[in-house]
Amino acid sequence: MDINTPLEKVLRTTAEQKAALVRIKIATVRDLLFHFPDRYVDIRALRTIADLKAGEVATIAGKVIKVGLRKSFRTKIPMGEAEVEDITGRIKIVWFNQPFVAKIIKTGEFLKLAGTVSSSKNGLYLANPEFEKTPTLAIDSHDSLFEEKESSWHLPVYPETKGLTSRFIYHAIKKILAHDFKILDYIPAVRDFEKI
Repeated sequence: MDINTPLEKVLRTTAEQKAALVRIKIATVRDLLFHFPDRYVDIRALRTIADLKAGEVATIAGKVIKVGLRKSFRTKIPMGEAEVEDITGRIKIVWFNQPFVAKIIKTGEFLKLAGTVSSSKNGLYLANPEFEKTPTLAIDSHDSLFEEKESSWHLPVYPETKGLTSRFIYHAIKKILAHDFKILDYIPAVRDFEKI
């Protein structure tokens, strides 16, 4: 594999994902690697569920206590749903147009989630959050849950289009970078800067 390899030889994609990739002109490994994130979310700064406010972008960590999928009442948009709890409370998680998420996560797992806190007549919910599964967290201990022991964790958020989520792009790039191949580095080495 090299940077000119067609993505169809590297990734498994659905028909909808293939159409989306064509629409945004991503056909090769190079195209995908140069589809840069438009922002990063630093998910070291964990918030408690009880302190969340509508309209803010926040990161939480907790245990999945419910998972399901349904269609919205009016638009019939398919949605993946979950409910997550930490030691301060519970919050609903909704992934619009991403029902497959309900098949990825399971009740009892622990997640870190970063997304926009939204409000409905039923209360607050986290809309379309990025998420990562984490090792078991001691949710009965405030310190063990919210004192981050890891180094900085910046999660890239990529531009999305219908049929193609930031999460798909993130994991596709991780898979590609796991292969052993060379990419030309356009930034000169430090020793070259010293000659200037």
